[in-house]
This record gives sequence, structure tokens and C-alpha cells, in this order.
Amino acid sequence: MTRYLLTVLCLGLVVVAAAPARAADPTTAECLSANEASLTARGQQKLREARAKLLTCAAASCPRDVREECLRGVNEINTALPTIVFEAKDDTGADLIAVKVTMDGEVLTDRLEGTAIAVDPGSHKFVFESAGRPRTEKQFLIREGDKSRRERIVLDSAAAGAGTTAPGATLTSSPAAPSSGLGGAVGLAGGVALWFVGAPESSGGSTQVGFGPGTLQVRGTW
Repeated sequence: MTRYLLTVLCLGLVVVAAAPARAADPTTAECLSANEASLTARGQQKLREARAKLLTCAAASCPRDVREECLRGVNEINTALPTIVFEAKDDTGADLIAVKVTMDGEVLTDRLEGTAIAVDPGSHKFVFESAGRPRTEKQFLIREGDKSRRERIVLDSAAAGAGTTAPGATLTSSPAAPSSGLGGAVGLAGGVALWFVGAPESSGGSTQVGFGPGTLQVRGTW
């Protein structure tokens, strides 16, 4: 019995020793650096990055004055940070959920579930992709403080999009080259017979050549 208890105790110590250590709280230097970085990011309209930095310097391990300043900054960013709700539909009007959304090449989400997504203010290119459907691109101007903006995106099926032209594309056609020879003459006539009269140089006769739809007629006297 004693040996059994010793074995259980040893196993317990091994588990405790193997547990991951708690992440270290930011140091004072890291708190000051995060606060300064948040100001730079905010000046560049990168509000999401600024908020992440402010959350770092708002940790309990940061100096009190720095922590309070960063907490105020978090509240200000939350007020200014725009959010947008994307609603994706297929060509029949049914909801699409498995939609990958990227903004300027950065993946925002892989699924649309009706929740607001935080984005930075400014003009951004959004790309929407769903399996088996052509990708759709949209350019939106996002305004600071704009909350829960709603945008509806239609993603056609691959079959529906195969015979259509993407927005902004231009269809061009080249004029048919004029044909030569008999076929060209018949096509030019458009079904009307054309007759040409000529006289052989070596005789007093005459020759008549007629072109009609699919026919060639020659008449002459010698």
C-alpha cells in the first residue's frame, strides 16, 4: 500500500513539472514600448494593431499610470474602430456560410456567421471566396466609427459564372476578313446574281459569267 501511494505521488510530481509555465507578464520596458507603438499604429489608421498594443500595456504588471493611459486608449479605439457584417448569398438567394474573406490580402475570417468583423478605416479591397464559385472582389471605403455596416455579397455558382463577363471586363470582336475568290463574290452578292460580260480578244463572240447562290453560270457565243 505504501509503495502504491509513493508511485501515485511521483506521477503527480511529474505531471506538475511538465505543465507549461505561465506566460510572463510584460515588463515595464515592454509596457512603455507597447504604449508608444500604439500611438504610431493609430496615426497610421491601423486601429486593430493599436488596440492590441494597448491591451498589452494595460496589463496588471505595467506601471499604474501607463496602465490607466492604455485602458483609456482601449476605450477610445473601441469607439472609433469600424465593424462590418457581410451577408453572402448564392445565385438562388440562399445563405452561404463557408466563405473566406480577405482584406488587402489579410485573412479576416473563413466563415460568415452574421457577426460583426472589426476592420481598419480607409479604402480596402475585399475578396470573397467559396468552394466551387468564382471569387468576388469589392472595394469599400470604411469610415471611422461606422458600426455594424452591412454588405450583401452574391457569389454565383461556377456554372452560372462560366458564360458571363466579370464586372469591368470588355467584350471585343474582330471584323471578319474579306474572303477571296468565288466564295467571296457569292457572299458579297448576298443571294443576288451578278453578271459580267466580256468579249474574247481572238473572236467576235462574247462571254457572260454569272454568280448566284452556290452556282456559277457561263454563257457565250463564238
